[in-house]
Amino acid sequence: MVDTTKNNKGNVLCIDGIHIPLPDDAKFVMQEPNGVWYWTTRRPRFIFDEYEKTKEIGWMHKKNPVFVESEYKHQKPLITELTAPSWMETLQRVVTAELMPAQRFLAGSAS
Repeated sequence: MVDTTKNNKGNVLCIDGIHIPLPDDAKFVMQEPNGVWYWTTRRPRFIFDEYEKTKEIGWMHKKNPVFVESEYKHQKPLITELTAPSWMETLQRVVTAELMPAQRFLAGSAS
């Protein structure tokens, strides 16, 4: 872990006390049912199953994965266990790093 708070004034995603830098235009973050984290510039909405109109299957199509650096210096999407009782409750507004105290950042993790 590297403390990059002084260098990062943009948006961050906080998971288990670790802060992951996001692009400046990221406004919302959310997690899919399979555990992959995404960011978007607009408030997302649910996508419903084509045949079962009452079954939600994920978030809207205009989303970008949150990438982190693997131990081999490759970019990979951030995948974690579901952080809420339901994946539909994982939507959160992005926090600006300027408003946060010095925290731990994942090195080289930007989308």
